[in-house]
Amino acid sequence: MNSKVFDYAKERYDWEHSRKNELNNIISIPLGLLSLIFGCIAYFFSNLPENNSLPLFILFWACLIISCFGFGFCIFLFYSHQTGYTYIYTANPKDFYDFEQTYIKNFNDANVPVNQDLINEKVDEILYTQYIESTNKNINNNEQKIKYYRFLIITIMVTIVFLLGSFICKMFLPNKLTEPLSVKTINPIEIKADEELSIKVSKPLKIETDKAIIINELKENENEQSTE
Repeated sequence: MNSKVFDYAKERYDWEHSRKNELNNIISIPLGLLSLIFGCIAYFFSNLPENNSLPLFILFWACLIISCFGFGFCIFLFYSHQTGYTYIYTANPKDFYDFEQTYIKNFNDANVPVNQDLINEKVDEILYTQYIESTNKNINNNEQKIKYYRFLIITIMVTIVFLLGSFICKMFLPNKLTEPLSVKTINPIEIKADEELSIKVSKPLKIETDKAIIINELKENENEQSTE
């Protein structure tokens, strides 16, 4: 057997398995970017703007929806990069040991000297065949992983661009006002600042946020102007 061909097949076999490990490790970068994209999408949906400019509002939602589809496609590419691959390895060393012992037994049963060179040549042929078959399969797997990884990076960058578009639109749109918050107590309460100071409230207490007070004042002013 040509030793150079055998050595090359073994080196390529080892390199493909090493490349597989590198491809599995570099996925941590896109995973971090996907977490950031998910956080941005969640932020936009929890802080929706008011529609005071129809073109900007439509552009905001268009960019946000495209970002959601992009995020979903990224999840698909991430899943495709990580699963569905069967890497082939060479046989267990015990199998080669058993193969060698079988040949030795055959020589002994035939009452002929053991030809170790012949046994080694047979083992080399088996190893060479396994190197070739497994390397071809592993090359296809790694190339497929690289393709999905490339598409994943491109999709992440496009999704980030559309998220940036949503952010820019949101900058020029006012935030949606939340409902006024008010808390009412049914029973009288007692507030103690220290042992000497005690405040008792015999009537039900109503607590409102500053925003609720401002909104109520605006409504009262509108009512007064309408009555006038």
